[in-house]
Amino acid sequence: MSIIQLRIPKDLSSARGIGSDVLVVSKRSLAEEAKASVDLLKRLHRNGKIASFGDVAILFRSVRYHAGNYIGALQEANIPFSITGDGGFFKRRGISQLFDLFVYLNTSGQWGDRYLLNPLLNFKPETYGALQKKNISLVGKITRDELQALGIADKADQQKLQDLIALRCQVQDANYKTILDIFYRLLEYTNCTCSFEQDNNTCTLVNLGLLSQIVASWDEYGDPSSFRSFLKYLRLLKKGGMDGITNPAKDAVQIMSIHQAKGLEFPVVVMGSVVNGRLPISQRAETFEIPYHLRASGKPEVEDPHLVDERRLFYVAATRARDLLIIGTSDVKSEFVEGPSVFLKEMFGKNQIEDATQAYIENAENKPHSNTIMSRNSFSQLSYFLECPMRYKYAVVYNLHIPWREAMGFGDNVHRVMEAIHNLALQGRVPREDEIPVIVAEKWINRNFVRPDEEKELMSTATKQVRRYLIDHGRALSSVIAAETAFRLIWKGIQSSEK
Repeated sequence: MSIIQLRIPKDLSSARGIGSDVLVVSKRSLAEEAKASVDLLKRLHRNGKIASFGDVAILFRSVRYHAGNYIGALQEANIPFSITGDGGFFKRRGISQLFDLFVYLNTSGQWGDRYLLNPLLNFKPETYGALQKKNISLVGKITRDELQALGIADKADQQKLQDLIALRCQVQDANYKTILDIFYRLLEYTNCTCSFEQDNNTCTLVNLGLLSQIVASWDEYGDPSSFRSFLKYLRLLKKGGMDGITNPAKDAVQIMSIHQAKGLEFPVVVMGSVVNGRLPISQRAETFEIPYHLRASGKPEVEDPHLVDERRLFYVAATRARDLLIIGTSDVKSEFVEGPSVFLKEMFGKNQIEDATQAYIENAENKPHSNTIMSRNSFSQLSYFLECPMRYKYAVVYNLHIPWREAMGFGDNVHRVMEAIHNLALQGRVPREDEIPVIVAEKWINRNFVRPDEEKELMSTATKQVRRYLIDHGRALSSVIAAETAFRLIWKGIQSSEK
């Protein structure tokens, strides 16, 4: 029977030597623990031990379920904070409203219902009043005179309603090409990106970029012809809880999960709610327990692999701190939690620090790296900037997915075919003309939103172009020495790597 080796023995030592003591804030309840930990942060900040609240991260096993007491304590102490890992992407401003509009496009509801009272549409008060008063369902095409008769006099609102009615008809008739196109038409009709830009609401714009990536992924890997299936997919993401993107203020405490903090480092780390039942979390029994002698992995090295995994997580959280580590715990006992974590006893033994005010604390502050890493931009991104800086901002800074273009997919496919030909030449075999259709078929990636007859025509065009390349340059291919190789340019003392 095989035995799993869970760890490799190693000697760990601190290159910086001994610094601040590890502080343990231990109280009777979880709420008292949170308040005491936040009061300690405020005192250390006031005394100059913590240079900035932006140097502080508070880590939890789960932000959504465990951070409530700390959030309340931070609010009460007027300490700024930002949250990641709360699974609230679809609750964010702009995202929730756009989600409702997606749902509305697939319904036959009345125009006076909550969907058209959506703040993202920004109708005039008179238009809202008319829609609620009439409370009728507008289906199919409608003229401006008909809208005027309903009491909707504002011309911009009339145009917006006509656009939305037409779009809903197209969606319900499946008369559209991609869902990403529907996404951008909603942004166009609501003009919300301009509003967010004017309000300097970059966080919402970045999250719109994330939503555009989700939509584009569905277009590429899902079924863009089924809008109903796409909505089911969005609802699943919403139900499961998805994290959005935050732009934390420079002087704000960062709240996140331990998993999200992996690979990161902060001057000050607070580990919140380190109690049995949360860290370590109680192990859930498997519905069908498979005996170890039937498992391919065999018997584990230790009696409780779950506890080993939880100890690793505790270690990850503790080692995110560079200058100061504060651990919050409590004596609370309930159905779900039961007193201080077993890991604290392993860490401190009987010498656990109870009075944090007596501990030695060095100054903790963020120290910028001496080597500045230059941002990297592709040729396309630089082209966006040269054509229109605002386009660059939306495509690169906010990461809004570029609308699909058949030419882009065609170019990617031709590039893959050319790479395959050059790699064959490197192996000493230049392909024959009659092999080109086979190589094209092997390397071609279909786009779900392109009709089969269009895809066939694109493949035929690519085959002709590559065959012409082989006729014109086939003899020179025997001299190929590299394909898709990384290279480095040094210009005026600045190095950049490209591929």
